[in-house]
Amino acid sequence: MERIWTLSELNAVREKRPYTTYGGWSEQKPGFGTLGRFMPEMTRLTEDGETYELNFRFDRAAYQIMRDLGASHRIAADKAFLCPAWCGKQNTATKGQTWQFDMQVADDPDIELVAMLWPEHDIDWPDGEVNIVEGKMGNDTMLTNLHWKDPETHEGRHAPLDVQMRPQWLNRYGLRIKPNAVLWYINGWDERVLETPHAPCRNRVHFVLQAGVNEHILERMGDDPIKDGFEWERTILFRPVNFPGIHPQFK
Repeated sequence: MERIWTLSELNAVREKRPYTTYGGWSEQKPGFGTLGRFMPEMTRLTEDGETYELNFRFDRAAYQIMRDLGASHRIAADKAFLCPAWCGKQNTATKGQTWQFDMQVADDPDIELVAMLWPEHDIDWPDGEVNIVEGKMGNDTMLTNLHWKDPETHEGRHAPLDVQMRPQWLNRYGLRIKPNAVLWYINGWDERVLETPHAPCRNRVHFVLQAGVNEHILERMGDDPIKDGFEWERTILFRPVNFPGIHPQFK
């Protein structure tokens, strides 16, 4: 007989997890041009105790309820696409540190994601945000980016660069922060070396992986996805390898 967990037991387990799926600015709903809403159940630790499944699913019942309540097709879809997130609880100093993780993304052009470092305090943004990999699936390039605050104007500045990569393959991604440089790695190879005086060496940061659904899926699902039998489930496989302050006790 399957054991039934009490609410207090479940909460105790959640407290021990090195990640969460809700919180501040760094974990808001997908938004910014993507569809979907975060659901804690869409992030799951697999049986090996190291790999996480970050799942997507089109919730047909939620879509139908929203439509019955008078919502438009787009709004109903926005509420019906369930999306994952993995946000580390551990903030750590960045100087001289390296982050490494394995990731494989379902080969679907309607998935958008960002794996990044985010400042401990949202108010510090854009200082402390480093995008390790960001963008829409279906391309042979993804975006890398460093964000910082202009010391004179206090406006956000950015250093985006597309690099060759295929996230649908199982890759090992790495990021290293030095006093005057930020380095991006894929499978041990240097993919980008950015020499800059704006490396976030004075920030404490945590790792965030979050994803949403590209709006182009609205064309694929048609105007009546329930009648047409539209279903959609996808998965990102993600394994922290070296996260300062977490690994190897991240389980």
